[in-house]
Amino acid sequence: MDSINVEFKFYEEFNKLAEKTETKWTNLNAFVYHVMEQENRLMFARCNNLKRKRRSYVKSKLPANPESSDEEEAPDSQIGSVHVYNHHEEQEG
Repeated sequence: MDSINVEFKFYEEFNKLAEKTETKWTNLNAFVYHVMEQENRLMFARCNNLKRKRRSYVKSKLPANPESSDEEEAPDSQIGSVHVYNHHEEQEG
């Protein structure tokens, strides 16, 4: 019973934090990938100019979120989007 209360409290705090950053994640896996995205951005952006590639690679691993339908990209804005980098990474290895 205590573990349920702890999990609920964690998600409650987690959602408050998500509201502050204007990003709503519905499960823990998405949060982990979001943190990985930030770490990769800091680690790789300055040393070898892979900022967009690393960020898009991690975002491609995010689970589909039904609540984020209002944030979908228009077809015109897909020039620098995830799909370009996914195709590039599949060819590399």
